[in-house]
Amino acid sequence: MINLRKVMLILAVCFSLTGCQWADRMAEDIVTDAVGVLKPFFETEYELAPEDGTGGQEQQSEQEQQSEQEQQSEQEQQREERAEQAVSPITGNLTVADLKSRYNASITEIQGPGALSKVSADEVFRIRFESKFSKNIPLGDIISVHTDPAAQPQSKIDSPVKLEDYTYGPTTITVSPPLFGVLSSSYTYEAGEKQWGNASAYYIRINYDLESSSPLKLDKPLIIPFEVDTGVPVPELSYKIGKDGRLKLMWKPVPGAESYHIYNVFGNEKDGKENLPNAGPEQGYEGNYPILIGMESKTEFDDFGQNGNGGFFASDNEEIYSQNGIVNGDYYVTAIIGDKESSFSNPVNTHALSAQLPKKIQDDDLERLLSLEHAEDLPAAIQVEYIDGALTKRDILYDTSRLRAPREKDYGTRVYYRISGTALRGILYITDITEKKIGELKDRQANLPPEELEAFRSSPVIGNSRVPDIKSWEERHADDKRKEADKTNDKWDRQRVPDSDILNEMELNADSALEEYLARFMIDGQRKVPLRAFPETEDTELLYDTVNKVYFQNPMIMGVKNYRYSPISETLHITYHDSQKTMKNKQFKTLKAARQIIASTLKAGMTEEEKRLALYNYLDENAVYDDDAYENSELHDFEYVDDEFIDAYTAYGVMVEKQGVCMSYAYAYKMLGDLADIDNIIVTGTLDDVPHAWNKVKIGEEWLNVDATNGATNAGVPYYLYNANDAEAAKLNFHFDKDYMLDSELSNFKGKSNANDYYVVHGLEVKSLQEFKAKLVEGLQAGDEWISLRLATDLDEDEVLDAISEVFYQYAPELAEDAEYYEVGNYVVVYP
Repeated sequence: MINLRKVMLILAVCFSLTGCQWADRMAEDIVTDAVGVLKPFFETEYELAPEDGTGGQEQQSEQEQQSEQEQQSEQEQQREERAEQAVSPITGNLTVADLKSRYNASITEIQGPGALSKVSADEVFRIRFESKFSKNIPLGDIISVHTDPAAQPQSKIDSPVKLEDYTYGPTTITVSPPLFGVLSSSYTYEAGEKQWGNASAYYIRINYDLESSSPLKLDKPLIIPFEVDTGVPVPELSYKIGKDGRLKLMWKPVPGAESYHIYNVFGNEKDGKENLPNAGPEQGYEGNYPILIGMESKTEFDDFGQNGNGGFFASDNEEIYSQNGIVNGDYYVTAIIGDKESSFSNPVNTHALSAQLPKKIQDDDLERLLSLEHAEDLPAAIQVEYIDGALTKRDILYDTSRLRAPREKDYGTRVYYRISGTALRGILYITDITEKKIGELKDRQANLPPEELEAFRSSPVIGNSRVPDIKSWEERHADDKRKEADKTNDKWDRQRVPDSDILNEMELNADSALEEYLARFMIDGQRKVPLRAFPETEDTELLYDTVNKVYFQNPMIMGVKNYRYSPISETLHITYHDSQKTMKNKQFKTLKAARQIIASTLKAGMTEEEKRLALYNYLDENAVYDDDAYENSELHDFEYVDDEFIDAYTAYGVMVEKQGVCMSYAYAYKMLGDLADIDNIIVTGTLDDVPHAWNKVKIGEEWLNVDATNGATNAGVPYYLYNANDAEAAKLNFHFDKDYMLDSELSNFKGKSNANDYYVVHGLEVKSLQEFKAKLVEGLQAGDEWISLRLATDLDEDEVLDAISEVFYQYAPELAEDAEYYEVGNYVVVYP
């Protein structure tokens, strides 16, 4: 009898083969907005998981785990510092000017605001149009200013737009700052009206073509970003939540800063709920009115109660009734140099932290606790209120080392208590404490680690108001005063660019000076990429789009772990899984393997299609999917992979070690295609809703899909997606994202024709049951090792099964007993 193995979905055949992570999720985990969302790497060192109030034993386990996480974070930071020190300096004579000359690069001048960077706080923009607008078109529909790069109506701010006569053109429109600036502080009001305010970035949206002689609405609006130049760099704000649940703001020092101001925008309240989110840049920061709550000379702040007690409300060190005093809403920090103040930092949003910030013992529970007189009533847990009003039970611990039975004249015994995971503590007076009860309390807390009880002896210092240690600018920065940056194009165009040895052996993929510049730094394993020579990168959306394209289209970029952009230094910071030395070693091993594959696989006189097919077959026959790497990624929810598995995500995995996930297969096919002069790109997206990478090849004017991962070896379906058009890919549940190319280029890589599809070219796509049987007979008579057919129409499953049985028993009965077949989507694969 035929061994019928029917699989309806490819994931059921080889889930770990199709569900492969295409990359290490580079940009999305670090930065989505260059100023407003950017956070320093060390911030994660201080993040705590929400408490669950499960008891003393489990709570301590969580604290130990947090301590381990902090140690791991410190070790990781030390490794990164060592890796950065180990990066070789840039050598060679290649400069930015050479790259720009090669691509004839130039920055497009926009009449009016131009390619904006930083502007004055009261800047007025004049935008010139060649067309003349009728009164029927509202000026606000032509131009608007927003605080979010998407520039949707909700992020629009009240900036006056006016029509003005212009000597040299039909129409000039002026855009002025709003009456009161965005995120205006008390400083802004005192300085006067009509300021842009303290948002991290602004975006001018122009909806009509500037060059058209008549009003022409753009299909996609022109978005021009700008920042307010205060003359003072913006601090990078972070936070720390201690083991006692106390919040502390932290920021990196700003060169030259004499002091820092801390501002608070109080959270919203609605329907009895506290600390609800404030409007952010997507809503134009509507209703946000910052209040100055502190001034610091150092780079941390925790005096949220503005009483010098570090956020505590207490009578003394032994009785702390409340912590995180008045912590609420969003916090910002500015830097002060002389009479100048920076724009606001990125915010710390306490709404998102509410579940980690205890405030006090719930009022009724505290009243009951303080009224206790008898030892048998001492509770094991108590309700704690958090800054958003939520309640959670937390363990209450007692200091048994200071307990003793009362003497005859004593009114009672002092019982010192504290709430686990907080700094909350106090004193009870119990009248009937006995040595037996003391023993019972000790037994109840016997499993607590010593440090839990030691916490009673490490009381926070209360009433230690700090005096700011403010020195003059010259005193604080006499040794490291930075000279005023010279940002002229000539200077930065003379900057040297990495000329890695591997690039003498093979070409990189780039379509602009910026792309080649980024590719050279990343291929060379450089960890800092200065960007002042390319002012267009101040549009961080364009920068990240370009970095992603460069990363995906250059197989010699080995294992980027993450990256972030610093607007202060105008530098892209990149971290890698491997050291620069290890990376370069792998690059040459990968290139050597690729050349050996080309030499053994491709023959003189081959057509382009024969070359494409030969390379596809080589990867299918000589590499396997790395299930362990996939499982590691799945363990981390596809957010990242551990260092030991990174080879499975680079060309090195499939080319050298002969195993990898889909990203490695895609890089391998891309690299082999480049060496064989085959036009191809890497494509990213999902397959069955799991991150996936594959390739597209150019045939004629079409860009057709090739999935080197899922073939006969890994998926059990020969040529599952080979030279297929976009419609066929969609049928198989392949979906494209936008990361592999610039957004403006995506439409150039469409594939509509199915004339080159493997199953069409070889007559393996059937449209009827009769045709299916005929092709099956043809394969059996030819002695094919496998027979793979694609059903172009829906056929009844039982009819397909009956047809297979009928053909085998009629034409090859001797094979029927051991024959197998698979049904994967609309593919049927028969192994005689």
